[in-house]
Amino acid sequence: MTVDPAHNDQLSPATVSRSGKQLTFSDANTAKLTFNITLNFKDSEGVSFSHDPQVQNEPEQ
Repeated sequence: MTVDPAHNDQLSPATVSRSGKQLTFSDANTAKLTFNITLNFKDSEGVSFSHDPQVQNEPEQ
């Protein structure tokens, strides 16, 4: 997982489950920011792919 901006106090460090099937991280949502996140995966056949959600923090809402 990569995050832009990389240095922030909003997202916790990511952890991956033992099976590799779950990625967990938390968002404090205390500052107005937009995060560009890239999640990198590899399927059981070794094919790599990624997903790139954008997360907008808006704590006043």
